[in-house]
Amino acid sequence: MYNRKKVLFVGQNNSLLSLISMNNDTEVISSIKFLDSVLFSFIPNLIVFNTLDDADIMTVRKNERLSFVPLLIVLENFDGFSAISSVSSFPKVLLCNTAVAQKKDFLLRLQNIMEKKGGILPAKSGAIVKNAIFFMNKHYGSAINRKDIAENCNVASDYLSRTFHKEMGVGLTAYLTCFRLNMARLMLIETALSVKEIAEKCGFASPAYFTNLFRSEFGVSPRLIRNK
Repeated sequence: MYNRKKVLFVGQNNSLLSLISMNNDTEVISSIKFLDSVLFSFIPNLIVFNTLDDADIMTVRKNERLSFVPLLIVLENFDGFSAISSVSSFPKVLLCNTAVAQKKDFLLRLQNIMEKKGGILPAKSGAIVKNAIFFMNKHYGSAINRKDIAENCNVASDYLSRTFHKEMGVGLTAYLTCFRLNMARLMLIETALSVKEIAEKCGFASPAYFTNLFRSEFGVSPRLIRNK
């Protein structure tokens, strides 16, 4: 049984709104410039952004009432951002791709954070997780694995796996697979590429392996998504 918490969404059409509002009280503002107006009656336990903007994060952190409130930034893809983005240095900030953010394990992690059953990692450890996410977003089409991601983050593979799971509530490999499958789903909808080409572009070893994973994740075959 969840203890209902308060969650503020900044930005329009956030995919998590309906999921989080089932167990929590929510408010939505279209822009950070409306932050003060909502704080008169609503002090959030979590703030969710659908953009990655250092200035927005600074605005929240400069507000005394919000200086320790956890922030979550949810995007379909972080590929346009550098692994050394200044967001990596901000404390109490989580990054998550949209597809993974809707997973039960990640939603449970969020709820535990709000209920103070497990805090966000310190900025230094959290930066490793963020850099891993940036790296996966940029290189998901290549045959990367846990070792490659760990080497990019300058840490041991086992340490990265433990730290990543502790921060995200989702395993590193499961995160990468979920992200790859969602990117493949978008390509099936938005492009005319063949299933084989999409499997290759999303880093899957073979079309058959990709199809099996896709069907397990979405309940339908890639071809059915394409035909629709």
